[in-house]
Amino acid sequence: MALVIENIAVRDEGKDILAGINLKMEEGTLHGLLSTASRERTTLLRVLAGLVRPCGGRLLQKGVNITGLSPRKRNVAVVYQEFINYPNLTVFENIASPLRRKGRKAFTKDAICQKVEELAKLFGLQDFLNRLPTELSGGQQQRCAFARALAKDADLLLLDDPLVNLDYKLREQLREELKDILKKGSSTVVYATADPREALSLGGDTIVLQDGLILQHDKARSVFERPSNIKTAQMMSEPPMNFVRCRLQDSQIVLGEKASFPVPAHLKGIPLGEYFLGIRPSNIEVLTKKDGHCLEAALIDQEFDGLETFSFFKKEDGLEVQVQRRGIENLVQGEFYFLRPNWVETYVFELGGPLLKAPCGVS
Repeated sequence: MALVIENIAVRDEGKDILAGINLKMEEGTLHGLLSTASRERTTLLRVLAGLVRPCGGRLLQKGVNITGLSPRKRNVAVVYQEFINYPNLTVFENIASPLRRKGRKAFTKDAICQKVEELAKLFGLQDFLNRLPTELSGGQQQRCAFARALAKDADLLLLDDPLVNLDYKLREQLREELKDILKKGSSTVVYATADPREALSLGGDTIVLQDGLILQHDKARSVFERPSNIKTAQMMSEPPMNFVRCRLQDSQIVLGEKASFPVPAHLKGIPLGEYFLGIRPSNIEVLTKKDGHCLEAALIDQEFDGLETFSFFKKEDGLEVQVQRRGIENLVQGEFYFLRPNWVETYVFELGGPLLKAPCGVS
């Protein structure tokens, strides 16, 4: 049975935190909850956990209204950003604690040991079962918190930016491990994050939340390839998609006062008028000589992260464009270059925001 969220609203000091959330999540599915505002995604998780009472709407789990149900009466587990464990209990006892909670079915001593050992092995904690949380590294503490949450075997598992406080390499490693672990479980999982790459890497579905509303809820790849509006497209691209106001007239796309290009085949048939053209930074080539249909712009800044170069250009009319290329780009700041978009990868959005046309290769 599905978890159904009907018109859930939360207000604080006269401001909408959640402004009417409607969602349906099937049992046992994995959902990345993507939002740039930590407060709204955390608030939604707290509503699902029973820690915040909504001012409107209701929650249905397996057909039962659980809106007013206390957290203790919900079969839910939560992992937070902070490494939250019982400080006076060993790793073993932390993981075992949900199995010994009153009101749960009785587990034998052997069954508890077997379950703890299974989870400890899953999270690489076999050698630390007799240690206290303070004797562990941050990554090990968070692994302990994950293991304890999974031991509960909850109907609903809520993960609130659980990797954000880990260093980059550990975060990447644990993210890959979690993807497989979570898919094997029976819980409905909601994983809140501000990182679109994290939401995509989990697979499953992606829920895009902004300004208290759900912008899109679909398979992760579908949300990335076919964002329903400009706001979703901005959030699902890292770095963000470039948006250029354009004009379709006759058989040309006109950008600004001087630049015009033939309309790509997949955009033919769109009514004449003004739109936003969207193109990801990775789909733009930088040339020193004009070759084909290009934009001429000056390099104003450049960053290199060890794997990729991020170049920022500005045209004379003020249009700014970001380009993302693998490796090192040896470009000179202040010099003019020719930017050649991969026109078959362009999106068109209506001025109000909705997607009008996606690249032809997008399913």
